[in-house]
Amino acid sequence: MAQLWRVQFRYYWQLVKFRFLLISIGLGIVSWLVGWQLTGSIYPNVVARFFSGPTALDIRSKEIIFPSLWLGYFIFPLIMVGDSFKLLWQRHAVQLFGYRFSKANFAQINLLLVSLIAGVYTLVEIATMALVTLLNGTTQLRISSFNGGSAWLLWGALVYGQVLMLLLIQMLGSLASSVLGLIAPTVLLVLTIYWPNQYNPLNQSIFQRVTVLNMTTILITIGLILGLMVSYFYIYRSFDSY
Repeated sequence: MAQLWRVQFRYYWQLVKFRFLLISIGLGIVSWLVGWQLTGSIYPNVVARFFSGPTALDIRSKEIIFPSLWLGYFIFPLIMVGDSFKLLWQRHAVQLFGYRFSKANFAQINLLLVSLIAGVYTLVEIATMALVTLLNGTTQLRISSFNGGSAWLLWGALVYGQVLMLLLIQMLGSLASSVLGLIAPTVLLVLTIYWPNQYNPLNQSIFQRVTVLNMTTILITIGLILGLMVSYFYIYRSFDSY
């Protein structure tokens, strides 16, 4: 498995390198610019601005400002990954089968790769926002009873889980169609904007809705991620056309 990981990681990085660097650096620059334009703003820090979205009250009063930054943050990883796992399989499966690796091994490596992509993407963007907040003197991040460094770690963990969940949904959908893989998570994101359900995991990525941490929703998120991983593993290894 270690050999397969090294080979697949190298191949996969070549497939997504340009998109990953372009999106990560581009979004980091946007975060930086947004963070330095908060003087006199109603937003206390860059997270409150970048992940802003309509509250239940806004929706009831029909005063909705479309959360373009929030939507972009979660759409870009889907574009970054795209159909890369299908291309990885098509280009390198035959030569790697010669080393007696099974399709189950490929599924495991794919899950590790997507977890890594989600983690690095989240780390780069959240670290950039934390740095901007530190330098521009805006209000430190506070989530429920957490503030400062612990709040940043918590927010990073929440966002990481949501990015990973969306990418897993994309991977499952892409087993049938690349278009379905992109549409399914996008529909969930748009639905979240207009449906502030407290048990929807994506609801916790809209800053104005996270007044109190909902442990039930966090457990639902973890359960969904594990369920999606198990589903992908078993479906992928038996999916003949992929």
